[in-house]
Amino acid sequence: MLTVLKLETSMCELAYAQLDPGLNERLNSMKRLIAQLFQLVRDVATALRPPILDAGIASAIEWQARRFEARTQIPCLVQVPENLPVLSDAKAIGLFRILQEALTNVMRHAQAHTVELTLALEGDQLCLTVSDDGVGFVPDTGRPTSFGVVGMRERVLIMGGQLSLESEPGEGTTLSVRVPLDR
Repeated sequence: MLTVLKLETSMCELAYAQLDPGLNERLNSMKRLIAQLFQLVRDVATALRPPILDAGIASAIEWQARRFEARTQIPCLVQVPENLPVLSDAKAIGLFRILQEALTNVMRHAQAHTVELTLALEGDQLCLTVSDDGVGFVPDTGRPTSFGVVGMRERVLIMGGQLSLESEPGEGTTLSVRVPLDR
């Protein structure tokens, strides 16, 4: 539809812009808005399924770790196995979004000096662990309605997995997510 709108605007410009200088200005403004809409649609599509996942979850985790390091200057140690089974899009996206939220929490709250990301095959499950050496907290007295943690728990439930969150003040935090492999 946006392509048709862009084409129609260009056709109007060719046919009528010479008749009214004000119309030419308005058509150019419309064309700029259409270009912004195209970019917005591209951004939304990319956000729904990050293209880096085409390279596999292991590569996506490594890429996200490097972005995290560049933004925060916090070293991020990554351990992922060489030959992982292919995951469904739903599980790959779910794990990637959980990783993003966990790293956002580290950046906002942990005051960490290092972060460790581990992806491991454990029987018929895939386990993602995010550990930091930050200030930690007492999970039971934390905000139980924290949208980030609630969202991670919901994603894990949808994937049929389990989430555990371990932390103590002064001892850092470890988030572990286990999801069954696709059959």
